Amino acid sequence: MWGESDFNLLLSLYGLSPVRAPDPPEPRLNALSEMTPEARRITDLVEAVKTAKREGRLDDACSLLIEEVERQHGCGVAQWYYEQLAIVYRKQGRDMDELAILDRYDRQRKAPGATPAILATRLETARARLRRDAAP
Repeated sequence: MWGESDFNLLLSLYGLSPVRAPDPPEPRLNALSEMTPEARRITDLVEAVKTAKREGRLDDACSLLIEEVERQHGCGVAQWYYEQLAIVYRKQGRDMDELAILDRYDRQRKAPGATPAILATRLETARARLRRDAAP
C-alpha cells in the first residue's frame, strides 16, 4: 500500500507537482464560550495538570488529579486522570502509590477507549517492578 509521501515522490519523478492536502477548516472562535460548565471545568483541569507537570510542580498536579479521581464514579471512569496520576507517582518515586492508583483503576468500570489496555500493562509493569525490588 502506498502512502501520500510515496505518491508525491512518484509524481516528482515524472516532473509533476505533489498533491497538496486541503487546508483544515477554520477553528470556531467561540468554541470555548459554547462549552458546558462541566466541559469547561474539565478543559481547565487538564490544562492545569499539564502546566503543573511541565513546570515540575508534581505535588500540585498530584493534588488536582487526586481530587478528580475521588470525584469520579458511576458509568465509567476517565482513564486520563488515573494514567497521569500514575505517571506523577512514578516520577516522585512513589511506587506503592503508583501501584495503588493503577489497581484502583483496574477494579472500576471504565470509559471506552484504548487506554484501559495501556493502563493494564502499566499495572503489570508496576507489580513486576515492586516484586523485583522486594526480592533479596
